[in-house]
Amino acid sequence: MQAKSCRPIAANRKVYNQLSALYRTTHDAFGGVNKSSDLSCVMKARLALKSASHARPPPLLKPAL
Repeated sequence: MQAKSCRPIAANRKVYNQLSALYRTTHDAFGGVNKSSDLSCVMKARLALKSASHARPPPLLKPAL
C-alpha cells in the first residue's frame, strides 16, 4: 500500500483543524492515552460543524502532489 498525504484546501483549514481536534480527543480517549477525556461534547461539536459547513462546498481535502 502506498502512503498518501492530503493537505486541507486553504478555505477549509479552520474546519479541518476542528475536525482533527475532535478526532484526536476521541482517539486518545478510546486508545487509553487520556483516560479522563470528556467525550460528552464531541457529538455536539461534530453536529455543529456539519450544520455550519452546509453552506460551504466540499471537499475538505485535496491530494498532495
